[in-house]
Amino acid sequence: MEKKDLNKNTKTDSKNLVNIPKFTFNTNRDYKFLEKGLYSFEIDRIKYDFLFSPGEEKRLFVFFNGDFDRNKYTPPVFQRWSWASHFPGHCIYISDPSLNLCKNVGLAWYIGTKQISFTEKITMLVRKVAQITRVNEEDIVFYGSSGGGFASLFISKNFPAALTVAINPQIDLTRYYQNKVNDFLNELFDGFNIDDIKKYYYNRFSILEHSKELISQRIIYAQNKLDKHHYNNHFKPFCKKMDLKLESGKENNIFKILFEHPEGHKRAETPEVFKEIMNYVINT
Repeated sequence: MEKKDLNKNTKTDSKNLVNIPKFTFNTNRDYKFLEKGLYSFEIDRIKYDFLFSPGEEKRLFVFFNGDFDRNKYTPPVFQRWSWASHFPGHCIYISDPSLNLCKNVGLAWYIGTKQISFTEKITMLVRKVAQITRVNEEDIVFYGSSGGGFASLFISKNFPAALTVAINPQIDLTRYYQNKVNDFLNELFDGFNIDDIKKYYYNRFSILEHSKELISQRIIYAQNKLDKHHYNNHFKPFCKKMDLKLESGKENNIFKILFEHPEGHKRAETPEVFKEIMNYVINT
């Protein structure tokens, strides 16, 4: 991928996709193929939206997005759509359905609400699209940075053979910026606080709670060392829990890529890191 491509704004929403075909997705239909386009469907009055871009290789890249500015974007929001041609396979970009339920939050980690978890429905969607595109589970690649990295790791535990790419992810949301978490809790968790989450819902807010499931899975964890908050509060606890060294390299099925970029968390994968990730995806 050329550096100029990686410098593009990676986020888009439906307002910027006026020329793309739009479809209603029927979860019970026996599709022979999917056209490139924006798909929507409802289950239990919850609206789900995803973008699909077909590819030539038998892989399915599943993308989750991180935080965005509600003053600039209106859900559904998708990240890395402009990069679709650079991924060797089909691409599905899933917007966070949580954000259709609120007006002020730009980051909800695909967790859902206090009453409803969206994990089961998103898992169903990924399995359905993999079936339509005839992609085996071991050729599914979950991909996301920041909050999208959290979602990629969380959802991928339902796909033991898949590969997960997490870039500067949040690992334990009780360690994340409290104002961001509180904004989410106030809108979607009936005003619960961090102590409530630790007591009642920690398994939905922490990847560390699922270490036994993830230890045997294939994971690429890319971390900008100059993103101090995520390096200290998320990467280090993850490595400690998984008994990993704090350095680049492969241990068990986990491939760590440590890099440095002065933009910190704002800068996700650099062109060099993206190339390294894609080489690993293609050759393993």
